Amino acid sequence: MSEVVENWLDELNKNMVSTLKKSTQQIKSQKIENTFKDYCSQVICLLNELTFNSKAGSAISRKGQLDSLKAEMQQLLSSLTKQCHQTKEELVLAKIKSLILDVIHQISIIDHLLQSNIQTTADWPWHKQLKIIEEKGAVKLNMANSSFDYTF
Repeated sequence: MSEVVENWLDELNKNMVSTLKKSTQQIKSQKIENTFKDYCSQVICLLNELTFNSKAGSAISRKGQLDSLKAEMQQLLSSLTKQCHQTKEELVLAKIKSLILDVIHQISIIDHLLQSNIQTTADWPWHKQLKIIEEKGAVKLNMANSSFDYTF
């Protein structure tokens, strides 16, 4: 009996991972503020991290663009806060609040980078950050000189 349960759980796990990977690919074409009803919080927050890290890396490379990224993130925070006050659905509200916390953290990262007067993506204040990136179709976690596959 336990082998049957283990096999069933293994199949369930494989299907969950497959669904999350598909959702991660599907959500990329959408504006994050429009995803709360159709996607789980993990996928929404993952999209936000992928987007932030890509934009932050580009902003650092283009010198002087961190201020505009900060303004963009503050605008996203404002939009999410308004959505938070407008929704009545508890599950959607929980997803929005989770994303709000991530965006607040990302703004604090930008503030730290600005205070550190960062010049390149190799500078320590950025290099030490935990970054979720997409590389060759796979999601990776990078920090300093370490890299790991993201697991769902």
